[in-house]
Amino acid sequence: MYVWATLLLCLPGCRQEANRPKLEPTSQARAAKRVTDFEDAPSIHKTAALEAPTPWRNGPETAALPIAKDRAPAPTPITARDEDAEPNSLLRDLESTQAAIPKRWLQRVAKLQPRRTVLVLDAAGSPVPMAVVDVRHGDKLIWRGRTFSDGKMRIYTEMAPGAPGPKAPLLVTTEHWGTRTAAVSSSPQTTLRLQRKAPPRVHRLDLCIIFDVRTSARPAVTDLVKGISAQLRRLKDTFGDLVMRVSAVAMMSSQNRSTHAVLPFTTDTQAYEKSLRWLIKTPLTGGEARLEPAMKATLDQLSWGRMTAKIVVLVTDGAVMEQDDAKHPWSTAALRFGAMGFRFWALVGPRTPVHGQLLLRQVSHFSRGRTMPIPGSNGRVSQTIFDAVTDELKRWSQPKPTPKAP
Repeated sequence: MYVWATLLLCLPGCRQEANRPKLEPTSQARAAKRVTDFEDAPSIHKTAALEAPTPWRNGPETAALPIAKDRAPAPTPITARDEDAEPNSLLRDLESTQAAIPKRWLQRVAKLQPRRTVLVLDAAGSPVPMAVVDVRHGDKLIWRGRTFSDGKMRIYTEMAPGAPGPKAPLLVTTEHWGTRTAAVSSSPQTTLRLQRKAPPRVHRLDLCIIFDVRTSARPAVTDLVKGISAQLRRLKDTFGDLVMRVSAVAMMSSQNRSTHAVLPFTTDTQAYEKSLRWLIKTPLTGGEARLEPAMKATLDQLSWGRMTAKIVVLVTDGAVMEQDDAKHPWSTAALRFGAMGFRFWALVGPRTPVHGQLLLRQVSHFSRGRTMPIPGSNGRVSQTIFDAVTDELKRWSQPKPTPKAP
């Protein structure tokens, strides 16, 4: 009796399985779905083809973006990410905010594209930092710079007047520890190998913090200095053999007046903290200081050490960006930072305009640093500076590669 009851319960399920439609293979189903979609809506594709913009004739930089004329485009916020991972990320960001900034900013930013890279290694195969590299085309010197902590230097041939094409053969020369190495190459990356072995490395750091803020932001900057001093003391505990020198540049802006003062390098962290507090609280006097002379004076006055990791951190609230570009050419500062092997980090405030954010990203991209938004609290700002310094020191003291067996 139980067997017959079970069979009666299974009959409805068997009837449903028999009425189920037969399944088709996946490839056939996809092909049928594509044909059905195109057959059902042919007018939509024709309308999209008629309304599509005209193709680019002279490249993407001449194409107009589909932005309504009755409203301004929303500014694109800057997020924290690694600029070295995507070399063309700068140009992609420019396409999204092209209509929001003048053309003179775009022309200046779009030129900074690395064409070639030079890698300097010692006899053991380890990267050689701070090696002076000369690039010549024939008898003309078109570029001179220093390698970073990873032994690489980027060559921006478009920034040099009368530079050759991207595939022209160039003479690359370096001289370090009394040995001279040269190579003629037209490839994107050129490797120069020295004959001597690099000396043992010691953690050496030159840190310069530039405060470019309005006069009304002095109390907030004073609180920020306390967090920075605590992080500097934490660096000495993290790296026992660290030889660190710190300096600062204070640039205060009030209406149409801008002044600056320079604090020279010192190894005494406590004295640096006291001097920086006094420098920020004391009213700065003097004539109007343009950004380019101030940057040049800073780089010339500060005695940067050799075989040393160099980091420049800019903390700004957008005060300097509100003025004309002729008074504050960031491209000149970018060239000087990149050619001298500096890492440039920019902490940008929320009041900074869009073109100011793009120019700061240009400087950080050129010097292989980062541009990040200022967090809400001063503690997070000092922590960001600590992370930047720690990251650079780890790159500087990277382990040497072990030679492979023949």
